[in-house]
Amino acid sequence: AHSERKQIEETLRKSEEKYKLLAENSADLIYKISLENGQCTYASPSAERMIGYTAEESLSLSVLDILTPESYAKQQERLLKTLESGQTVSEMLELEAIHKDGRILPIEINANFILDEQGNPVEILGVARDITARKTVEKALQESERKYQDLYDNAPDMFVSVDANRKTVLQCNRNFVEAIGYKKEEVIGRPVFDIYTPDSAERAKSTIFPMFLKTGLIDGEELQLLRKDGNIIDVSLNVSAIRDANGNIVESRSILRDISKQIEMKKDREKLILHLQEALKEIKALRGILPLCSFCKRVRDDQGYWEQVDVYILKHSLADISHSICPKCTKEHFPHFDISDD
Repeated sequence: AHSERKQIEETLRKSEEKYKLLAENSADLIYKISLENGQCTYASPSAERMIGYTAEESLSLSVLDILTPESYAKQQERLLKTLESGQTVSEMLELEAIHKDGRILPIEINANFILDEQGNPVEILGVARDITARKTVEKALQESERKYQDLYDNAPDMFVSVDANRKTVLQCNRNFVEAIGYKKEEVIGRPVFDIYTPDSAERAKSTIFPMFLKTGLIDGEELQLLRKDGNIIDVSLNVSAIRDANGNIVESRSILRDISKQIEMKKDREKLILHLQEALKEIKALRGILPLCSFCKRVRDDQGYWEQVDVYILKHSLADISHSICPKCTKEHFPHFDISDD
């Protein structure tokens, strides 16, 4: 029995040495807190690196000395809920610790209760980790996301993200909803084809979307959006694909640019070209042979009517007519008028 007890004691000693070795060389702060008075009863050497206090100095500290008032209240609330639920393991918490030099640093703790022989919790055994670096990265990511969202919402073009499987709108920017006259909540979740006129929707379903699923790209397709008030907006559509780890298209990112003014200018240009072509035809008609009466000098038009030459020219050219009298006719019709006079 004596040798058996010695063997158990030796096993316990070796086990304690291993745990002590782990605790003293851990990068995280391992600590114990008394539930009776909130005093620190153990702190690993990493306390000095994390909060500036040596392990010995830490033993004189209470939880209130280490945590900010807000974090202390948060921890106490969580401990109380854990005790009331009868659990012995507290959830992971993000708190703020006070460094010896006064700095506030973010930490993450994970704690368990140490029970006495009757099963009552008497101490807290916790592990604290400095998450300053992680918080810095998270803040940078949040700032990057904020800037991206700001650019997305305020872009001069219309942005729409679509679920490639359900073909429903996932996200859209402010310019898009303002352009089509809907509220954002009226658009999110709707089938993307609902935003187009019937003809454009049919073309998008039968041609453009299948092409996108095949190539992952749409460049400069012209379609028409249908506003809530029934008006139509001509747009140029550009789409790129978002793929999963297996290369499957899961989302489309669409950019729609309002080209209504360009379309209107194109129509006006086509009308002008047509007008010029018709005018050119009229001008060319005068270069042919004109049926001119030998006596009255009238001209026969295409409908068979006879018109004076000046009237015909006015109708079939861009020339203006100015009437005058030649010297020969002046002598014949006005013999008393001397054309040599000033």
